[in-house]
Amino acid sequence: MGMKMKGLRSTLSEVTQIANKTTRAMRRTLDKEGLTIEEMAQENAPVLNNNIEDSIKFESTYDDSRRKTIQISAGGTVNGVNVDEYVELAHEHPQYGTGEASRRKARLTGKILGPKFIDRAVDERMPELIKNLEGASFKK
Repeated sequence: MGMKMKGLRSTLSEVTQIANKTTRAMRRTLDKEGLTIEEMAQENAPVLNNNIEDSIKFESTYDDSRRKTIQISAGGTVNGVNVDEYVELAHEHPQYGTGEASRRKARLTGKILGPKFIDRAVDERMPELIKNLEGASFKK
């Protein structure tokens, strides 16, 4: 199990399956964990008319070597608004402040919003992800 962090064009976090042989249960676990990380990243994201949260997406694919990859990305156009620039500022630049809607969300959720919202979701979930993958490795 390895993790690759990619730079921003659309903000990406990938968890890549290294082993060539994995069980179906492990692949299903990766998909479930990807959805969980997507939700956690949305919770960590600052607010821009909900467009940043809505731009955060989970995708499950296979690479050329048929290894399963889950990818969490943010950016693109949501509700007619291109959020790429704001996502880059909010994710990559800790000095970038949050607006009143983000501060209200932070007060309501108790979450720290803003910088590295995807990376923090991946880091927070990683221990549970590894534990769940280890458990799934004994299932078919």
